[in-house]
Amino acid sequence: MYRLPLYFAVIFASIMNLSCQSIPDNQYLIRQIDPTTTDDWVSMDWTKGDELSEFKSPWTNNQNNGTSFVAVHDGQYFYFKYRVTDDNVLLYTDQNTRFDVLNSDRIEIFFRKNVEMDPYYCLEMDPLGRIYDYKAKLYRIMDTDWRWPKDQLQVEATMLDDGYIFKGRISLSSLTDLGLINENIIEAGLYRGKCLSIEGDKAEFEWITWIDPNVDKADFHIASSFGTLLLENY
Repeated sequence: MYRLPLYFAVIFASIMNLSCQSIPDNQYLIRQIDPTTTDDWVSMDWTKGDELSEFKSPWTNNQNNGTSFVAVHDGQYFYFKYRVTDDNVLLYTDQNTRFDVLNSDRIEIFFRKNVEMDPYYCLEMDPLGRIYDYKAKLYRIMDTDWRWPKDQLQVEATMLDDGYIFKGRISLSSLTDLGLINENIIEAGLYRGKCLSIEGDKAEFEWITWIDPNVDKADFHIASSFGTLLLENY
């Protein structure tokens, strides 16, 4: 029977060991995909990415919150998809402005430049495809006039009988220009605001997050609510 020389056997075992190691709970691997498959990015094969479904609702202990996320990249864009399962999606449309998002069921992605969160950038997006984007720094000092760089963010939202799907793509060049990619690392928070009720211009929410920030009151605008996104082969 053929046997590998000891030197090569050790290397092979090391490679296999690394490939079998699990990614920590506070990290998510953004798989690289062939750019020739992303011409129609809305309808592309999202199964190439790893589904993240371990979203938490630390302030209600509701772990069955119907929220999942998947992301991939092709060297030019960061593509993401949220799938929300909910038979009572509530939307606020009275003012018909981007601020209506704040009183609607929505998904959110925050990006930070550094652990000091100076600055960080926020995308809050609802099932109608509306985007509330802004720049901020600790603590909740928000520049609501700021917009994501023009033509560097596209989204597509689809309402379903049992919830909604929200898809988007962000150019990696815009993330780089904003100082949000360090080698292959993006520091980000992934969240959802599940709207429970709307009365007038006031809404009540259950707050859902990928990373448990370990605070008594729901708050995503703090460093402990962020995790790490790793760009494969970037």
